[in-house]
Amino acid sequence: MARLVAFRQFIFFGFTLILLVYVCCIGIRNIFRYNRFKIDYEVSVQALNNQLRLNSDYKQKLAATSQNEFWALEAKQQLGLVNKYEITYQLITNNRRKN
Repeated sequence: MARLVAFRQFIFFGFTLILLVYVCCIGIRNIFRYNRFKIDYEVSVQALNNQLRLNSDYKQKLAATSQNEFWALEAKQQLGLVNKYEITYQLITNNRRKN
């Protein structure tokens, strides 16, 4: 009878040990999974903040396009156009070396 009780205790101890290892593995796996989700979340938040900043910049530029001064400045910068009352000066330099 004592051997049967010892055998049952051994089986119970083995089953408990296996269950403990299984629960620890699940916990460790969940910790790694949580860390991966946390990193993905931080990357997503940073990408969202970048997109919100770009959206704000685009909205400001779009609001500026309704003003005539914006188009005059764009025409000067991009196309090199001037108004009727403006005078343009060109500086020509001679870069030849004397021998």
